[in-house]
Amino acid sequence: MANWKDPRINYNAEDQVVPEIFNRLGENEKYLQENKITTEQVQDAEINSTQNANRENLEDKESVKGLIGKIRKWLADLKALAFKATIGTSDIDNSAINASKIGTNAIETSKIKDLAVTDAKINSVSASKVTGLHKVATSGSYNDLKDKPEMSGGDNPKVVFEGNANYYTYRFNFDMKGEYRYLVEIGNGYGIGISSKKAPNDHPILNVLIPGYCYGTDRTLSMYIITIIGYDNGPSYEGGGKFYIEGKIDISKGVIDREGYMEIDGQSCPVIKKIVELGKAY
Repeated sequence: MANWKDPRINYNAEDQVVPEIFNRLGENEKYLQENKITTEQVQDAEINSTQNANRENLEDKESVKGLIGKIRKWLADLKALAFKATIGTSDIDNSAINASKIGTNAIETSKIKDLAVTDAKINSVSASKVTGLHKVATSGSYNDLKDKPEMSGGDNPKVVFEGNANYYTYRFNFDMKGEYRYLVEIGNGYGIGISSKKAPNDHPILNVLIPGYCYGTDRTLSMYIITIIGYDNGPSYEGGGKFYIEGKIDISKGVIDREGYMEIDGQSCPVIKKIVELGKAY
């Protein structure tokens, strides 16, 4: 048997369904029926838009008005070629590079011949017009090289004096180097010596012995002695001498059995004709 439940009596006025509620629902339904937006109305709806000043990319989310404004700008910037299915020669002739235009504006021999660099023009430039070259460029001489390497062994002899040096005060115009070989030529012979220094800071001294002639059958011998000192302002022919022997000489007693003489003084210096630098000795 079902249990009896007493009806509730604690309802508020606003919780109860009253006739006014049905009136409001009826009025809302009527309003929606009379003012609803149809599909036809959406399709035929018009919107106002303004064309963008610059081309802008479409974003993921756009308002209808903003979207139309962007599209209008893109379409406005398209030119006639954008709507052609095929682009022909006539569409680009005014701007195209073609054979006719190249022929009219081409650089040809006839247009540059007066200014062109030719063999004839190069050959016509004289050496005097070329400036800024070092002396060796035109002389071709090894001696004109700057910082040239020292040559040794006499493969590249260099004449440092040629003339007549006939007394001991003669000053040569060349730099005499230490530990170098020099050939000295006089009127009737040649001799080779090595310049040397007694101490590292001393001037180099060159002593040269030049044999004259020697005949064993008649006991005849002649010899020349030359000394040159390499001062900073040029080597000086300091002295020399000569001796001649015909017969037998006793060195210990300083006598000559037959005839002969020995001279060691400035006036007996032989005349130097040439000095040749042969290179570093070692």
